[in-house]
Parts: sequence; structure tokens; C-alpha cells
Amino acid sequence: MSSRKVKEIGFMTKEEFLEYSNPGDKHHPSNAYEGNFDLWNIKRPSTYGEVKVRFTIYSASFFNDGGIIIKRDDKEIALISNNILYHDGNFSPQEIPNTFFNTLFTSKENFNISYTKSIPVKYIGKHISKYLDNSSHVLDEFGNLINTIDTRVGRIRIMSETKPENNIGATIVLINDKDHIVGMASSEWGATLVQVSPEYRGIGLGQMLSEIWYRYNPSYESGGFTPDGELTALRRWSSRVRELLANGTYSKLTKEGKITKEKTIQILSELEERPKPKKIKPKGTQPKKKINLMLHADDYIFYIYDSNFFESNDESDILAYGFLRESENIGFFLFRMEYEEKFGEILLMMVLQFLRNENEKLYVGKGYRDFFDEEIIENINRNYDSPIVRDGDYIFLNKDLINITKYLLTEKKFLCENFRTANERHEKVQNLIEIAESKW
Repeated sequence: MSSRKVKEIGFMTKEEFLEYSNPGDKHHPSNAYEGNFDLWNIKRPSTYGEVKVRFTIYSASFFNDGGIIIKRDDKEIALISNNILYHDGNFSPQEIPNTFFNTLFTSKENFNISYTKSIPVKYIGKHISKYLDNSSHVLDEFGNLINTIDTRVGRIRIMSETKPENNIGATIVLINDKDHIVGMASSEWGATLVQVSPEYRGIGLGQMLSEIWYRYNPSYESGGFTPDGELTALRRWSSRVRELLANGTYSKLTKEGKITKEKTIQILSELEERPKPKKIKPKGTQPKKKINLMLHADDYIFYIYDSNFFESNDESDILAYGFLRESENIGFFLFRMEYEEKFGEILLMMVLQFLRNENEKLYVGKGYRDFFDEEIIENINRNYDSPIVRDGDYIFLNKDLINITKYLLTEKKFLCENFRTANERHEKVQNLIEIAESKW
């Protein structure tokens, strides 16, 4: 940290302020201080291991908290966390090697993996993403709240690692409503480093963060400006000049002879026009989207979607997809079952209701069928008074749960009311089917 004398920036011209903030006129390219969302919020492995089994390469990323992410030929297949192995339900954990060889030149150590139990899951990628998300530890590291503000991208908390004191250089962060760091002001080798994640730029967060930092750390210099960093600094200077102008400081000091009229005129003449605020409602004020659930059935194929799909044409409005097949050996089984969170239960209930109407059961044993999380069955039985009965490798309903005919008539009515011709309705439904089948 520099021991420079702290001066009032509002008494400086633009040129004097830039020299004061960035002695030596140091500059860096635009991406030099770009905020790294992943670096701030995603866990990083401490080391790596690899092993080749026949023609298959297994790799492992090892984390300091004991977690391990395992890949097979670069595809994520398993996660070990808290001594539990979560693995792709279509993959046997017995195939995972017990030993991995360190791929870093700094060590020749090998790593043995172990776990107390294994749990198959439908979407291993979602479990891994949740594990890598470091947001649960962010508030442990930055526990001091400075302020909370509402912006057009949602509520932002301004936090610090310790209670800021004069010129101690305590790191200050911006945290969104998901507990992710989206901006940071810190000391780097005694100089100021202000960063904002790219998706949070353009709404004044960089200027605000800079102002807060220098309020607590006025003796710190800049480590050099990027083009955006220089612009942010000038906005901080302009903000301070406008503040002094509004409270009559220039007029008072001019009368007292402490600042010349010419200097005041020069300072004020260099102010840029204040940018007009964008008329965008804060993200946090938007009402939650209401889902208008629709069911489309085509022989043994089921699609669950939001009717908004026909307007958005967005795959996020497709909520679940199930494909029944029949085998002479085992009967009916789910060849494919794909779903967004919470919609797996609805899909399975619809499939089981369809089979109940046909006086059939669903095979859920090994082989043939696509894997789905067993907790789906548990959730249905818990929430609907145990309608699902197990019979060896089969499940079936002991009572009616869904009026499928009613859902199909609702969809037909919606399509007829919104699309005039049979050809147009057919095209819309075909597009739905194509996007649903390509989504997963």
C-alpha cells in the first residue's frame, strides 16, 4: 500500500485526478481485470489422477474437502462426496478403478478411492454442479454486511471479509440473491483491484464498488487502468464533484479564497453529461411465471410441456418426455424417461395411469429400461397415499390418479382455439416433438 497523502478528489481537475489515482499512467487491456465468476464461485480441484483400463481412460479430480469427480473418456459418471458415491444410474460403479495415478509432475503419489455406499442418480451432471457451487461457503468468508441495494438484476448485498477499517485493504464483494460473488474490490500487491462479472456490468456496480472501496481505503492507488476501469474511476470523480457542487462547497471555498474561480470553472467544465438510466424493472420484481401444464400423448410416447412453448419455441418450456416400449420377455418398460426437476413425478404418474387403463404393469428391473431416480416413486407414495405397488420387478397403480382423457381434451381445445387450420396445429405439435426429443 502506498503511504501517499490523501487528497480531496473533488478539488482536482480530470487530469489531476487521473494522475492521482493512477500514478505513472499505467494501462492494461480490457480483459486484464475481468471478473471471473467461476473462479469466485466454483470449487477448484487440488490435483488430478488418471488410469487407462483397456481402451477406456478414467480420470479423477480431487478436491481439498475430500470430494472426487470421476470421468470416463471425458464424460462425467460419478461424484464422491461425504463418503457417498453418486453415479450415473446407467453405469455400474464396479467398473470404476480403485487407483488413479497422479498426472501432475509435482508428485508421483497415487490415489486410492473409497466410499461407504453408492447411490444411482438420473442426472449426475446436476449433482456435480451442485457440489461445485461454492455459494454455501461465501457467507462464511464474507460475513460482514455493509449495505443491501436493489438493482435491475436483482438484490445485491455489499459484504466484506472483516469490518472495514481505514486503509486495511479488507476485501469487499458484491453478492447476488443466489449467494454468488459477482463483483470484488481487493488489494493486489498494495494496489486496488476492482472487478465485476461481465453479465453484471453496465448498471453502475463497478462505480459503486469503487466508491465504497476508496471510502475505506483512500490511501490506495490503482494498479493501472483498463479502458472500463478508467471510465469507472472518472464516474467516481464526477459523482464527487456533483456532490460538492450540490452542497455549495465550491461557492463557499471560492468566497473564502481557498479555491480559485478559474479552477472551479475548469473542474465543472470537464464533467460529462450524466447518463440517462435505463428503464428496466429490477429482476427481483418480476412475478414468477405461472406454468400452464399440457400433456401430449402419441401412442406410447408422452410429452409434458408448458403451453407457452408455442410462443417461445424454447426447450425450457418442455418439462418431461417418456417413451414406453413393449417386450415379449418383460412387457412394458420405459425406454426413455427424461424430466426437469419435480416433473418426473407427473410423468411417471401419467405413464402408470395409462398402463392401469390398459390393465398393464411397468417393468423397473435391471436391463431394458432407462434409469430414473427411485425417490420419484417414494415421493408419489408419500404425497398421494401410497398408490404405487411393487410386485417384484414391476410397479403399478392401485387406484386412479390422473384423468388422461381430460388432459388430452384440454390440449386439443387449446390448439383449436389458438391455431386455425389442422395443418398449422400439426406443424406446431411436430415441432414440439422434435425439440423434446433433441433436448435431452
